[in-house]
Amino acid sequence: MIEILETACNRKMMRLMLLVFLSALISACVGPSIDVENNTVYEDYSVPENTSDYLIGPEDIIEATFYFELAQNSNEYRIGVGDIIKIEFYLYPELNREETVMPDGLIALPPKGKLEVIGMTRTDLEKKIAERYADLISEPVVTVTLNRFYYALNQLRNAIISENQGQLRRVRVRPDGYVSFPAVKDFRVVGMNLAEMSNRVNQLYQEKYSMNLQVFLSLVEARNNQVYVLGEVRAPSFYPINSTTTLSQVLASSKVSFATAELSTILVISRNGKGKPMAKVIDYGEIIETGNIGKDLVLSQYDIVFVPRTKITKISQIASQITESIPFFRGVGYTFSDQVDLLR
Repeated sequence: MIEILETACNRKMMRLMLLVFLSALISACVGPSIDVENNTVYEDYSVPENTSDYLIGPEDIIEATFYFELAQNSNEYRIGVGDIIKIEFYLYPELNREETVMPDGLIALPPKGKLEVIGMTRTDLEKKIAERYADLISEPVVTVTLNRFYYALNQLRNAIISENQGQLRRVRVRPDGYVSFPAVKDFRVVGMNLAEMSNRVNQLYQEKYSMNLQVFLSLVEARNNQVYVLGEVRAPSFYPINSTTTLSQVLASSKVSFATAELSTILVISRNGKGKPMAKVIDYGEIIETGNIGKDLVLSQYDIVFVPRTKITKISQIASQITESIPFFRGVGYTFSDQVDLLR
């Protein structure tokens, strides 16, 4: 309980420090500093309607369903770690042996060295052993019997299955961007979408358990579906969004200062289809004057909205300063041009 409270406190402190830093940065470029209130951080963990484009971030919660594919017969079964294999040579009983598949997936075949057997069927292994011994004995006939199988898979299943959740396991993305799954190494998921994370976790399990296991992922809590609003607003902060959240809605929530804001050049920084930040200037004043809500911009995850005090004429420097200060843009590798599109 103490650890959970500390994590929550650290998260809020990080957010508050980030807001203070960005407000100071922006004020140095465009005017006086803006007060940041501690109560302007909004929490909403609801899952977006379309999760295919959602980028996973720290403290998101993912639910994993483990599906164990049990072969119908021993001929279809693919060998795994811990299985016990009986090997018999017709007419050459002195070569008969019983081997346990080691954690590295190897078995010993003296005097022919070692053989990697993970993922093989019983028939595959019989053929491979016969090939290995073809230079020692004439037309070797090999029979492989699985005396113990599904060993590693059963160990994993016993570790996963619980009375409350069955074959489900929930994992939380750590602050360092990594997740922990049973029996495989931790891996980084920040910036991945759900499909990319699914491919990665299944790759790790396939390497260890071959084709006998599949993992299906679903997003349970989305703690990073938000935009950032800064500049001439009374409540600069992180704001949760959904698939239809518009620029007008977040400006209303952040209490834009109409008396001091330059509404004709509101800067919106978004990711393009390749994940690179792109800047666009929005003439929000025209949207208000004409009432043309068709020009109201629909925002996406991680968009940054900057409301300036004076008209923006050169955005490359200020856009770079803003995005380089935000953790999820850091190290992306991009440049902003001096020319930006204006919504008319």
